[in-house]
Amino acid sequence: MRKVLVAVIFFALVVGFSLSLSESQKTVKDGNWWSGMVYAAKVDYIGGFWNGVTWSDAVIKDAMSDFKKKGRLSDELYNDIFNKWLDYTDIGTTSVGDIVTRLDSFYDNPLNSKIKVEGAMDIVVFNIQGLTMSDPTIQNLLKTLRDNAR
Repeated sequence: MRKVLVAVIFFALVVGFSLSLSESQKTVKDGNWWSGMVYAAKVDYIGGFWNGVTWSDAVIKDAMSDFKKKGRLSDELYNDIFNKWLDYTDIGTTSVGDIVTRLDSFYDNPLNSKIKVEGAMDIVVFNIQGLTMSDPTIQNLLKTLRDNAR
């Protein structure tokens, strides 16, 4: 009887945990989600997001180094590709707090509320890299993000 009770409790915990995971995976991380978080949670999220970007830099560099060692990638092409990749992810000395502030400002515009955080981060990074919000590159991206967010 005791084994059955333990098995039932274990099963209930597994089902409950699975349901909670599936619910969190359904969460759309857009401006509405962002605006509902406290500042500390935003900092944690962006810190984790940017750690993922930094990690991907290392993974890509490692993979390309392997191709270079095997003669499948020239030194010149390796440098061109990796430098281009870094162009997309370079935020200089910008702090996580500054990124949070920029995202808050971005989501202050109600037209941006349905844009997912990943898309908003593209806008923020371009802005950090010196493009103004009126720049055609940002305006085109913003239009695409808004159109896809509907």
